[in-house]
Amino acid sequence: MAKYKTRPGVIKEKICGSYLLIPDRKASEYCRHVRQLGLLGSVTWNFVNENRPFDDLYKVYRILTKETDDQIKNRIDHFLEQLAQEGFLIKMEEGSK
Repeated sequence: MAKYKTRPGVIKEKICGSYLLIPDRKASEYCRHVRQLGLLGSVTWNFVNENRPFDDLYKVYRILTKETDDQIKNRIDHFLEQLAQEGFLIKMEEGSK
């Protein structure tokens, strides 16, 4: 799995029960819009933002989705890649911390 870090200037806020990723002026060059997240997306963002081990994230997904480990890893990989393409995450080079 590729490693990611959150882009400086992107904040996660809960507004009217919805989780949103909001870029500030510094991040707006890379992310041109606000992104709504579901519950699992919000939890995933927190894990990346806090640099927490993904083994714990997989446990959360297992409990909430009842999917297989392969399905969960594919789902998370796809979601993170999508956030990177939208500019909210930065994909790290191999071997960087």
